[in-house]
Amino acid sequence: VISVVAIGLGVWMEMESTFFVPTDTDFYLDLRKLMFIGGGITFVVAFLGCIGALRENLILLQVFFYVLTLILLGEVCLSTAVFIIYTVPEAKDNFLRSQPEKLLTTAIQRYMDDEPTMMWVDKIQSDFKCCGVGGHTEEEGFRDWQNNQYYNCSKTNRSVYRCAVPKSCCIFKKGDRVNTMCGFDMTDKPMVEVRDFIYTRGCIVGFGEWLGKYHNLIIISSISIMIMQFLAVVSAKMMTGRIRKQRSRWQLLQRSLSSGSDVFASQTL
Repeated sequence: VISVVAIGLGVWMEMESTFFVPTDTDFYLDLRKLMFIGGGITFVVAFLGCIGALRENLILLQVFFYVLTLILLGEVCLSTAVFIIYTVPEAKDNFLRSQPEKLLTTAIQRYMDDEPTMMWVDKIQSDFKCCGVGGHTEEEGFRDWQNNQYYNCSKTNRSVYRCAVPKSCCIFKKGDRVNTMCGFDMTDKPMVEVRDFIYTRGCIVGFGEWLGKYHNLIIISSISIMIMQFLAVVSAKMMTGRIRKQRSRWQLLQRSLSSGSDVFASQTL
């Protein structure tokens, strides 16, 4: 059931432009692909285990056992790596500044070139309450919009968005009227003059704070899944052992009956 739900979510996210991910995104950062692959693998493994248990098929049960064991070991290794990244400041900093920073920087440079990229960047900035990347200047991430050809402050830029940031960077209070020009004339000013109007911190910082906020939920969910997988591995091993014992007893009984029949036949003759 979980695998079917995961595949369905992957299809929905593929069709929903809100969940667009740039085409040059690395595989492990594309949630849609992970949903497809993860859901497909889970479905196949669960199907093998279910059929193997119903039919008492040793081959299917052994495949289920070994594949699920490999997946569980991989998850343990991944969890260990995530734990190290989260607890060691240097490792966490290097992780956040590697692929996520590269991906967001590329997306900001392509902003305005296609609508899906715009929606993706705007959603990140709105959800994480951030602006720009902030890989090197964490509290002045909004200046990263200088790297966009439409938003930079160069003298040759004739765009109306010169020195601006997108509306998704703006700070809106409850009851405020939405001003689409709220981010204009920002990146060429000192941070103290703009921090009351736009988010100045980069989204790398926002993402790190999001991980810190929900890390307990992520840990509990991960441990719960691994416990269920461990129980499934143990159950498969126990069932395999019972089937082998039952077959051994059956074969012994068959041999006993066969030898008894031979003795009876010889005595009759």
